[in-house]
Amino acid sequence: MYRISVFLTFVACLALVVFAGCQQIDRQQVKKVEAEVTEGPPPASAGPGDLAEIEKEAKEQEARQAYKEGMLARRANDLERAGEQFERALELDPSYTEAAQALAEVKIALGEAAPAGAPDVALRVKKVEAQIQLIRHEVAATISQGEVFFQQGKFEDAVSSLEEALGLIKWASELYLLDFTEERDRAQALLESARIQRDVFVRAREAEQRKAAEQALAEELRKQADYRRRMAEELLALARQSLERKDFVEALSFTRRALLKDPANSEAMRLEKIIVRERINFERERIRLRTDMAWRNSFMKMEEAALPVAGIMNYPDREWWRNMTVLRCERSKREQNVFERTPEQENIEKKLEQVTVRLLRIESQKFPDAMKTIMKQFGNIVPIVIHPDALVELGDKKIDIDRPVETNLRTAIEIALERIPDDTGEYTYVIRDEAILITKKGAEETKRLIIYPVQDLLRQVVPFRPPDIEISREDLFEETGGEFGDVGEEERDYFGTEDR
Repeated sequence: MYRISVFLTFVACLALVVFAGCQQIDRQQVKKVEAEVTEGPPPASAGPGDLAEIEKEAKEQEARQAYKEGMLARRANDLERAGEQFERALELDPSYTEAAQALAEVKIALGEAAPAGAPDVALRVKKVEAQIQLIRHEVAATISQGEVFFQQGKFEDAVSSLEEALGLIKWASELYLLDFTEERDRAQALLESARIQRDVFVRAREAEQRKAAEQALAEELRKQADYRRRMAEELLALARQSLERKDFVEALSFTRRALLKDPANSEAMRLEKIIVRERINFERERIRLRTDMAWRNSFMKMEEAALPVAGIMNYPDREWWRNMTVLRCERSKREQNVFERTPEQENIEKKLEQVTVRLLRIESQKFPDAMKTIMKQFGNIVPIVIHPDALVELGDKKIDIDRPVETNLRTAIEIALERIPDDTGEYTYVIRDEAILITKKGAEETKRLIIYPVQDLLRQVVPFRPPDIEISREDLFEETGGEFGDVGEEERDYFGTEDR
């Protein structure tokens, strides 16, 4: 154990000695580096060859500086100073070829002879002179070409050529210090005139293009108008054919489609009025003919039934008297014509046709409100009344009308009736008591019953002498009778329920 401990102690001491020696060496190296950085490298011994090399480099550096100053003077157009700097650069460095070439160019520019002893420089000078002549020729040719273009009216090409000439003049003046004052002034004056003429030409060309575009647009609009006019004429031809067939609904549809194609078509507006008028007249005539035929057939049947062959006539019942009274009115031509118009009704008829508006527009309004709008647009010239029964059904129905053409009041009311949603054509209008009544078809005509003395109907029966019957006139409406020709309560009381 003792030996082991002694050995370990020796090893530890040896390690400490080695570590201390390394630390001392490192400190010495650090001090040496710091001294070199602070004091600089140790001076070396300079021989005669090294001094000559340093002097040569200094002269070359000074020659390059002189050459730079000469180039700056040359760019500033100070040729004399530039020549002095180039000569100084050559004195410092006789082998400086760039300085020799620049000096030769400056001397030529000053009108002096090129320096002797430099044939290569003289050759380069000749090349430069040739290049300068070429540049002058190119500048003159470019300006002449611009003048030719200007005289030919090709102002775009003239501006391009003159701008190219001015750019070439600027480049040559900066590079070779050449004087192009005369050429520059002539090119600038011509360029200004060429630009003015070019702008005038461009504006004229743009105006011509706009005019051509407007003409093309007008031609296109004319073609479209012609097409719409032809379509309107075809539709009007179909409307006339339908009018000849008495198909008024189809004729009116074709006419209004033609107005949509050509809203200013006067023929279509005139035909629309004709169709509406013909439709009304046709309906009146149809009702009159149907009524006349029924009356004539009924009269003949009742007359044959009431006058037997024996000539003895039984006193007829109440129904016979009612029918014979009506038929007698027709025979004597003294009844009141249902279709005959009073002066007030004729005035309303004229207002329906004459008073017009150019724009009829109703946007999703209930039918009663739409009628108020129509009255307001037509100046409330005629009151419009809706029958109570029709008002119950039409109160909540909405209509839309957008008619940008001239429309009279009659057409406006008919359009409003046609635009009723889910309508089967059962509504119409009549003139009643100086107003327009909206009601259902079949209930529009006033039913009248007129009582006349009928004792002369029994003139063939000698023994019979009926009592005088007092003349009674009563206007009966739909509320007082069931169908046309029926009697009311007063007539029943008058005739009684028993045979007379």
